[in-house]
Amino acid sequence: MPVSPPPNAVDGKTATRWSSGAAPVGGEWFQVDLGAKATHLTQVVLDTTEHTGDFPLAYKLELSVNGTTFTSVATGAGADTTTITFADTSARYIKVTETSTAVQTHWWSIHELTVTCTP
Repeated sequence: MPVSPPPNAVDGKTATRWSSGAAPVGGEWFQVDLGAKATHLTQVVLDTTEHTGDFPLAYKLELSVNGTTFTSVATGAGADTTTITFADTSARYIKVTETSTAVQTHWWSIHELTVTCTP
């Protein structure tokens, strides 16, 4: 159970966070429902700078219009500020999965998840 609730990751405050409450082992995910289909999505940023090291060592970013069928749009290595760019697309749901199975001592946290739509 997370020690900090999911809404903290999208509340506009870097002083709050969502946290997994445990070191990730791979397969953990965080999903956001934007409330409606957004167009021209091109970037997602995961900010964990308030808790250095609490980022996914490796991630997969998937997008969906219905919350059931997801399409992978990016993979990579995380950082204290993980900026994920991808081709212009439309989606309502954003899902980030921690894919590393390496032994980790830090928890996975998101202080703020931001989305960019480029016209």
